Amino acid sequence: MTDDLKKLLTDNTTTFTDRSVARELTEMMFSCTPAGSIALDVGKWSAAWGLSESVIWNAIDRLQELRYWDVQNGVAGNRLVCESISGSAIALGKKKKRNTLKAIKEISSVERAHALRLEAVGPSIVSEVAEVIPKNKRKEALASGYPGWLPSAFYWVDGIVFKPDQGMINKLKETYPELCIDSSLSLMFDDLRNSKDKPTIPNFPYWITQWIKANPTRKVVEQSVDDIAKRAASKMDDY
Repeated sequence: MTDDLKKLLTDNTTTFTDRSVARELTEMMFSCTPAGSIALDVGKWSAAWGLSESVIWNAIDRLQELRYWDVQNGVAGNRLVCESISGSAIALGKKKKRNTLKAIKEISSVERAHALRLEAVGPSIVSEVAEVIPKNKRKEALASGYPGWLPSAFYWVDGIVFKPDQGMINKLKETYPELCIDSSLSLMFDDLRNSKDKPTIPNFPYWITQWIKANPTRKVVEQSVDDIAKRAASKMDDY
């Protein structure tokens, strides 16, 4: 239940039934995607809860009068919309992302020793994977899509970014053959764009592998059948 709903139910005269219906509908709004908006199906709710439709409508109307939610008309039918739930869900999502990035940064040095490092990906050295973005272009650069580099901990200070070279990309593709690494790097760029916990240049290879492990349900696009076929054909050419 949101703080807004708690306050409304406490400060205003509502019946036990009003409060019960409000809580049930609030839970439904938090569970749907996107949060804060559900199809208005009073008949279905009436059958499920054993309440008359008029009782449910009274609760909906009462909370609408208190401006907790609103009934909106749409092409696909009426919807019950609550802006405070939408805002809460967005805030929770951002907090979860920040916590994930922070957790990656704080994993013990013992585990870090087993992570993918610069020397494990071929001829890469720091000077070859680091680049400096001019001060007058830094804000604009972050506003676009993945530009082939990831912003480091000192991006706003000195413009230093981590640019995965072909050696690292090949190593990642070998380690995670089922993933589209380019798509993964684009999602990493989106996460780091507004993050306050960006990694330093030497820690980036470690950070990248930990990001992949920490995001199993993210839309890290699987490589297409054509990509897999090309990779298999390439391996056959080696024989």
